[in-house]
Amino acid sequence: MTLGRLRGGGSVSAAGVASGLASGGSLRGRSGRGFLSTTDDAVPPGRRAFTTAELQRLFDHLDDVVDREHAAGTKRWLPAQRDSLAFKVCYAYGLRRREVTML
Repeated sequence: MTLGRLRGGGSVSAAGVASGLASGGSLRGRSGRGFLSTTDDAVPPGRRAFTTAELQRLFDHLDDVVDREHAAGTKRWLPAQRDSLAFKVCYAYGLRRREVTML
């Protein structure tokens, strides 16, 4: 039973996919490019996207800094608010660092 054609003209059998999934590894085609990854560490930790929980913690921390500075009565809450909004806009719209600095 063939699941589909791959680049390079190869094919994948159901048994190959099942054994790859059972071993927790990643399956690769003839070209060496991965077409099915079954591990969570396919991307190095320094390059992976943030999880939803990590993003929530970051945004909560930024909001806490703004609240703390505002409650203390200092003027530092304004730059903290600006930075918090810049992080959120950057993430929401997928902006690059240079694009954020040009805002």
